[in-house]
Amino acid sequence: MTSTRYGACIVTAGYALLLAFTAGVANADDDFLGTIRGTVTNAATGEPLRKAYVRLAPASDAANVRTTITDKEGRFIFKDIRSGSYALEAEHQGFIDGKYGDPADVPLELKLIANQDLSGVDIKLMPPAAVSGHVTNEDGDLWTHASVSVFRSSWERGKRQLEGFTSAGVDDKGEFRVGHLPPGRYHLLAKPDGGWEARNRAASVPRLQPTWYPNSLDSSASVPVVLLPGQELTGAGIRLRRSSVYRIRGRVPGIQDIPVLSGAKQWMKPRLSVSFTSGKITDGPSGFLKDDGSFEIEGVPPGSYRIRVEAGMVPEEMSLGSADVQVDDRDVEGVSLPVRASYPLKGVIRPETADTVLPAGLVLWFESAEVSFWKTTKPRSDGSFVFDNVTDGRYRVGVRGGLPGQHYLKSVRYGGVESSNAGFFLSGTIDTIELTLSARGARVSGVVKRKDAGGSTMAQVVLLPETSDADLKSSETRLGVLDQSGAFTVKDAVRPGEYTLYAFEGVPNGAWTDAEFIKEVGGKGVRIKVGEGDVKTVEVPLIPRPDIAALLARLGMD
Repeated sequence: MTSTRYGACIVTAGYALLLAFTAGVANADDDFLGTIRGTVTNAATGEPLRKAYVRLAPASDAANVRTTITDKEGRFIFKDIRSGSYALEAEHQGFIDGKYGDPADVPLELKLIANQDLSGVDIKLMPPAAVSGHVTNEDGDLWTHASVSVFRSSWERGKRQLEGFTSAGVDDKGEFRVGHLPPGRYHLLAKPDGGWEARNRAASVPRLQPTWYPNSLDSSASVPVVLLPGQELTGAGIRLRRSSVYRIRGRVPGIQDIPVLSGAKQWMKPRLSVSFTSGKITDGPSGFLKDDGSFEIEGVPPGSYRIRVEAGMVPEEMSLGSADVQVDDRDVEGVSLPVRASYPLKGVIRPETADTVLPAGLVLWFESAEVSFWKTTKPRSDGSFVFDNVTDGRYRVGVRGGLPGQHYLKSVRYGGVESSNAGFFLSGTIDTIELTLSARGARVSGVVKRKDAGGSTMAQVVLLPETSDADLKSSETRLGVLDQSGAFTVKDAVRPGEYTLYAFEGVPNGAWTDAEFIKEVGGKGVRIKVGEGDVKTVEVPLIPRPDIAALLARLGMD
């Protein structure tokens, strides 16, 4: 009995000692925990926002979220935070959700060091704007068989695009209202109900067409609507226009040779996709592809069109062929739309040196340089991979961002030709591609400096390769991530070469792909050259928005 009690005492004492030791370790860790505190305010008035929901998450683990609610003074606090980089965001009823940083959607991280009490972390939420109005037919009568879509400008590969932002229906009075819009410049498009038009108007009768505000069939003549924070713009009238419509008929030779996708995808038959090729950012008219390869597209207004044959769905979608068609004042007959054979593209990705291994979780992407088409795949443990159902054409291939360490895609070898820019022409006579992954990419970081030391250094940090090759410029452009002090890091490894580093204040995302924009600001960046394994620290001057406001206005980027 005594020995048993003695043993129990030893166990109990040992357990207490373990608890004390564990508590000591936890307390030691607690000594290095920090605090983040700030406020949430109305961006337009500066007033504090009570009961705003605030979320904090590690930059490397967005799912690990901590939340809190602001007090009556709009203040919030997060305690016992480990050192590291964090993303911070807030929301409040009646406002646009916002992230810590600049309203221009600049990537910004909070960096917290051990024992730090980080204060003054302010999030400004923008009151939403709205636009309302009415839709009428060509006679000025209110029209209910329509919807209204809202577009914003974006820039991709040096071209301005109009991308859909949101939409709203038209009520029984022919009126519409689109709310919860961030301040900015928008384009409105009224789309008549095409089904209603087809049911109620003969093919020979002009039909109402998608019309840009206030009364244009062409997006280039659209009048933009500029909305200020919290503004309720009323009276935006869109008067639909009519146009004669025609029919396109043709055949798709070789449709019987198109393979049917396997498994659950067997039902996805080849289909037609019709899009405008000039000045109209709307969905093209629809058509049907029959099993015998014939097709018919009805209700087509005059214009230039590209008709494509596609099969499958993203990420297994494939583009099999296309033809450009001009519709003037009559039906178009006898269009031939030959399809290309599809086949699997096999390949392998290897590390540059035999003594290294491939990082886990790699995802490879494959996209067309000619049409909107992409797919992804994951390599096997031996590095082999396959992209199913591809066709001849010009493509780019790469590794999805977020590679560990300093890994980057160093070379692409296809058909005996090695490329460093990830661009190549695919031919069905060759079905193997070789990718080489290097672990010696360069690292670029630094700090953004502005002329007046007291101002904000929030900026879009962009690293642009010095090349005229559009594929290389697109694939190797890198964005920096800022912290609250103006320090930045280019997260992805950088391919050896020559670059210019810019820090823009408040320009639209993608503006730097516009050749004229870059030509005008070319002397305001910092030229750097990096080699394999280099670690560069650069001080880059901020290009203030007022300095380039006239340029932005001239290019339609304001």
